[in-house]
Amino acid sequence: MASFLARRLGAMLLTMLCLTLVVFYLVNLGPNLRKLAISQTEMHASDQELESWLTKNGYRRPFLVRYAAWLGIWPKQPNIDPATGVATPRFSFCDEPTTPKFSGVLQGDLGCSTKFKTKVVNKLGPAVKATAILMFWVLAVMIPAALAIGVIAGMREGSRTDRVLSILSIATTSTPEYVSGVVLTIVFATWLGWLNGSAASATEGHLTV
Repeated sequence: MASFLARRLGAMLLTMLCLTLVVFYLVNLGPNLRKLAISQTEMHASDQELESWLTKNGYRRPFLVRYAAWLGIWPKQPNIDPATGVATPRFSFCDEPTTPKFSGVLQGDLGCSTKFKTKVVNKLGPAVKATAILMFWVLAVMIPAALAIGVIAGMREGSRTDRVLSILSIATTSTPEYVSGVVLTIVFATWLGWLNGSAASATEGHLTV
């Protein structure tokens, strides 16, 4: 049992490591870094100014070095302003080390959010709480509904009702949650307006074309 749990835990950690590496790579693609530089400088900044901002703030350091620093297994280097020689943070809303320091995910530093203008850890608590509430209501609705559908289908085995319920069950369970979640948000938040949803404003323009 202990070896089985160790193997499963090792597989989970390896999967998490691979996923974070892939996501970190995608976030740090050239177009995304350019968009970040534009948002932190002037909209009409030249390519040279954007490149200077990226270099000054460490985005041109080797990819694996930045990834290891983000994880916390490599010391995070301060960003030195070449004009003054003083360590300056990348963002005004987020403190960063002024000397080389291990400060990554393993040390509890999840980084900064340029969208919310604060540290990620400050937004994590409310987000986890909202997710827990959502999971509770999903289970509260899903389990009784699944039992009722199973009983009805079993009582009418081979009938049209059984086939319809079976098709609906297979279709809903085989659809990934990130697809069904967006679809349901569009239906209930955008079309019907019964709920508030972040996908409502994002999809409104596409739906009215």
